[in-house]
This record gives sequence, C-alpha cells and structure tokens, in this order.
Amino acid sequence: MLDIVVKYPFFKKFTEHQKIQLIRMAQYHRVTQGNALFKQDDHPDAVYLVLSGRCAVYKSQGEMRKLLAHLEVFDTVGGLYHLDERQRRAVTAEVSSESAEFVVLDRTTLDALAAEWKAQEEGEKAAFLCEEIPVFNGVQPAVMAGLAPYFEKIQVPKDTVVYRQQVCVSHTHVSVGICKYILKGLTSELSPPGRGREHIFRVGGRAANAPSV
Repeated sequence: MLDIVVKYPFFKKFTEHQKIQLIRMAQYHRVTQGNALFKQDDHPDAVYLVLSGRCAVYKSQGEMRKLLAHLEVFDTVGGLYHLDERQRRAVTAEVSSESAEFVVLDRTTLDALAAEWKAQEEGEKAAFLCEEIPVFNGVQPAVMAGLAPYFEKIQVPKDTVVYRQQVCVSHTHVSVGICKYILKGLTSELSPPGRGREHIFRVGGRAANAPSV
C-alpha cells in the first residue's frame, strides 16, 4: 500500500520518514454511492485520498446545486489548507460511483505530526548552528534551541544577490556553501570553512543554503 499511496501528489512535500508516519496513522474507508464525505458548511476534520471510485464535488446555492468536479484515483478531497477548524467546508463531496475507497488522514493526527516535525526540525537546526557555525560554538544548546525558530533555512540559486553593498542590513546571513564577497571590484570566495561570516554578496560555485535571522 505504501508504494501506491506515496505516488499521490499530496505526499510530494513530505520526507520519506514523514510519509511512513502518515501512512501508519491513516485510516481506510469504503463509502457507497450517494454518501457524503463531508457537506458544505461542515467544520473540516480530515483529508481524503481517493484509492478507487469517483467523488463528486458540489457547491450549493439555495435550492440549486452546481457540480464543480469529479475526483478520481490520485486526487485529494479537501486539502491541508482547508483543515483550519475556524473555517467551514465550502463544498460538498459525495461518492458518485457505486462505491469508493479512501485513505483518510484526520485533522487531529495531522496536527500532532506537524507539531512533532516542527520540534524535530528546530532541534536539528539548533544542533547544526551550535556545531557548525563558529560564532555560535560557545552558545549553550538550550539557549540556541530558543533562538532556532528565528532562523530560516533557504536555498539560494547561483548568482543570486544576497545583499548589496551600502544597503541597510535587515538580516544576518550564515553561509553553508560557496559564496562570493565583492567589494570595490575585489572578489573573494567564502566556502564552508568561512561559515559565520556576514560579508556575503553573491552566491557562486554551487547553490548555497543560507539560514538567516
């Protein structure tokens, strides 16, 4: 089942470990024709991945009901962005084939996994900063753990200008890769041993990951 489900576009944004966790926590439902997965104005409580059959999506306006789409295998019914409990479903999703099978991921499970992944990411980020960035070598791990959420890891393509000379500084950039520092026509490269330097002008060589604060 894992080999099939991970082919869904829904899973592309997750790591292999996260995919396995999601599948282990998933439920499998078979729903017969005419039954609704959810109705318009319901509070969102789950995401549904279509394993077989078809699902019709409708929008109701008074007594009128407008068909918006038919969803089939590899489609997702109700995306992650629709799982805010403060919102309500904008459409009704109803099984239109004789029956349909779904992988179901409920909001409570997804919220718990998201919190777990966030904590793990921040812990790994704090450990990396303490161990690999010279300016942070003396910072206690507990202190760095509190600072880690303020750092954002971004990937910068080659030849991208990170910041320009004489422009007011709004972020501190920590290079993890090869960067070129250009000043008055002079160019020098900052490679990984130069981590912690703030004088980064243009990315060169390969793409650089530049956590910033």
